[in-house]
Amino acid sequence: MKKAILLIISVMFLAGCQQTQLTSQATPTSNKPKQQILKISTFEQIQGKWISNDDISSTIEFKDKQVAYYYDDKLINTETFNIYTTSTPNQQYIDKHGSYLITKGEFDINQYVIKRNDGTNLELQFWPRGNMLKYSRTLPTP
Repeated sequence: MKKAILLIISVMFLAGCQQTQLTSQATPTSNKPKQQILKISTFEQIQGKWISNDDISSTIEFKDKQVAYYYDDKLINTETFNIYTTSTPNQQYIDKHGSYLITKGEFDINQYVIKRNDGTNLELQFWPRGNMLKYSRTLPTP
């Protein structure tokens, strides 16, 4: 009888230990450091040459803080630009992750809302008129 009771207690003990062990293996470890996802800024992603979806003769090129406008591969105009968190072009609102593109030329300031910027497609809504300018990234020349 004593052997039967010892056997039952031993089985219960081992079963309890094994269940705890399985439970601890099934539980994900929360002490692992989480991987950080690096988000490319709007400023970085807009860099490069873009061709108009509406007029293939029209291209724009963002390089550093300059934007150049081309038509039939001829330079038409250059302006400075920056990315802002609001449509107000004050220094305090400059943010490379913002969603407002503001260009400054010799005589004017143009404001755009960046509606889409996925690295392949760029959609700018011109303010205050509201018309959409749609571009696709051009392939780099070899």
